[in-house]
Amino acid sequence: MNVLISSGIISVLITAVGSLIVALVNASSNRKLSEKNELNEREITRLRDDLDKANNKFKIYSKGQYDSYRELWEEIVDTQKLANTIWDDRKKLLLTEYSKRLKKLTRAVAVNRILIEENEYKILMDIIDKFEKYEFGKTILGEKLFLGDITDEENKKLNDELFNDRVEKNGNLWAEYNNLIEGIADSLRERLKGRISHQ
Repeated sequence: MNVLISSGIISVLITAVGSLIVALVNASSNRKLSEKNELNEREITRLRDDLDKANNKFKIYSKGQYDSYRELWEEIVDTQKLANTIWDDRKKLLLTEYSKRLKKLTRAVAVNRILIEENEYKILMDIIDKFEKYEFGKTILGEKLFLGDITDEENKKLNDELFNDRVEKNGNLWAEYNNLIEGIADSLRERLKGRISHQ
């Protein structure tokens, strides 16, 4: 009977020790799980803060970029309007104003370059190039270079050909910069739609 009692006590002790071990393992696991959860919560909070900061920076950048594009678009429209006016009227005063407007547009593109997407920057520079060539052609047409007193019939014919060639080149430039402006307008419209849908 002693053996039976002893084996019963041993059995109870083994069960108690086993239960104690399970309780300790569970407590340790719960503590580790709790610590892991706490670490995860801190990491989530840090990531959320980083995301908020990045989102705020993006909003600031987007606002700056939007303002830059708006300013550039106003400059393009004003320059285009003056170029179209000059198409019909070659007054020296208009050419001088056009030259000033073109310099203002060129400066606006240079100043805002860091906020302008590269493909749009290239288009803007192409527009400016066409505007400059158009200005050059209008200046030549406006001067007496082709319209001076020419007595020699052969020189007069050559002068007329040069004049007509310049008018044709300016017409092509006029069409090219208007097409480029439509292209940049479409690009900016799409960019604006994207910004609005992401906010």
